[in-house]
Amino acid sequence: MKIKIIIIVTIVILIAIFIIVCRDNAEEEQFMIPMDKFDHAYRFNFSFMVYKDGEEVITGWSSIWDLIAPGWSTFNPHYDELIFVHSLEEAREGNFPDNVIVAWPYRPLFTQASLAEINNTIKNPVSPWGERLARNDINLEDFDLTYPITVDDLVDNWEGMVRLWPHFAPRGMERIRWPGRRSDFPPFDPLVTPITIDGEKYNISDEQQVIIEKFNYALAMRFWFIISVDGRRILSESEVRARIDPSNPDFDPFYTEIVFIHHEHMTREIPANVIVAFPLLGHDTRNFISRLQNAVNRRAPIVDGEPLRDIIHFRDFGLSYPLDRDDLVDNWQQVNALWNALHPSEQEAIRNIDYLLEGQN
Repeated sequence: MKIKIIIIVTIVILIAIFIIVCRDNAEEEQFMIPMDKFDHAYRFNFSFMVYKDGEEVITGWSSIWDLIAPGWSTFNPHYDELIFVHSLEEAREGNFPDNVIVAWPYRPLFTQASLAEINNTIKNPVSPWGERLARNDINLEDFDLTYPITVDDLVDNWEGMVRLWPHFAPRGMERIRWPGRRSDFPPFDPLVTPITIDGEKYNISDEQQVIIEKFNYALAMRFWFIISVDGRRILSESEVRARIDPSNPDFDPFYTEIVFIHHEHMTREIPANVIVAFPLLGHDTRNFISRLQNAVNRRAPIVDGEPLRDIIHFRDFGLSYPLDRDDLVDNWQQVNALWNALHPSEQEAIRNIDYLLEGQN
């Protein structure tokens, strides 16, 4: 009997110890940084500064995630506070302790374009095409915000911005997260020269045909466009479309070329008459390329027992598998030929925003 009691007591003690250890581990592995605050910084393309071994490190969200995500081998509970500031200079002048991660909006062109989309959605919750951009009419007073939303709100009133975010519809979120792009715009039809504008015959130059071809390709690949208008650089797909469309009242033959580049910072030395387009760094482009490759590698869609297209291989287009982001820029003609070999239903599925937004809301 005594042995049985000892065994029972021992089991109870072991269970109690196990529960205490599990509770302590759970506490250690909790997020030290509020996730809604980190999500806000990620959503609006903040840059981050952190001190590692006494050295200043300026980095992006993924490196910070490695530090703050429990369960990751790189998780470091030392970093337990996230502070927003307005600039890198303010981050450095703040003399924050080394347990603090500092973040600020660092891409003015993108930030202003995102804010323009937010303010436009607040005023017009339904697009001209009838799509809901906001789930309901938005009263900013409910979020302790005032119109118009500014870059200062992203820093100083981030809690209100966090509460506001779920009130945008998926299409509105897309426009804010990826400003200047319109997945709801169709590509241009091939231009047949001459065309008639206001009763006048207009000859389409070879250069204009190439511009239209490159615009349609960049549109399909979900590139960003930057155009110089009245001395200002603008991140706007719709502005580019208007300036290169001979049938649009805002058509401007001043713009003679579209150039593909690898990153927005490469635009500084490009002349004003050249339109720039480039793919996004990160999840959006990786997801797009993955879906494009999957479409090529699997069998063509079958309708009524017949495939909708021929079997295709990357080598048929002078491409190597797997594709990467550089291929979209450096080998755009080959990728364009590959894209055009896919059936329209496959193209639509690849560009489907519901998939590209997975995990991004």
